[in-house]
Amino acid sequence: METSEIVCRNVGVVTSCPAAASAHSSAHLPGLHGKGRWAVAWGILGTVFSMLGFVAWALFEQYNANLNELQRDLKHFHEASADLVKKEALQRCYNKLAECTKEIQASTAAREQLIRELDAAQKHQREMEREVQQLRERLASVEGRQTATPIIVTVPSERK
Repeated sequence: METSEIVCRNVGVVTSCPAAASAHSSAHLPGLHGKGRWAVAWGILGTVFSMLGFVAWALFEQYNANLNELQRDLKHFHEASADLVKKEALQRCYNKLAECTKEIQASTAAREQLIRELDAAQKHQREMEREVQQLRERLASVEGRQTATPIIVTVPSERK
């Protein structure tokens, strides 16, 4: 009888004790080659991506909560500020402002009219001052001529 040798590869040990199985599988970890290395790498990367996803989810939830709080505060602010100014009071202020604007326009027009009248009056006053000055000069020349030339009045003598 001839004996033949049978070579078995990838034979695992089956035990009923988990401690023995983990000791046996840890013996194979240091020398991982090929598929086993990729499996561990994908396992680690999957864990890292899961942790990053969880952190991103937590940040999104915090952002969403802050945004909701801001919306509630803004709504409360609008409700509180709506009571501060009533529409009727604001409309009265606008009407009063429109009346004041009209009054200012009217007073500006009146002021411009008064300025034109003042300019005309000042021009008339300067003309009158020139005329008075001319009359004074004429009077002075007439008085000067009267004093410079003696008036000789002859009295007719009576002949008897």
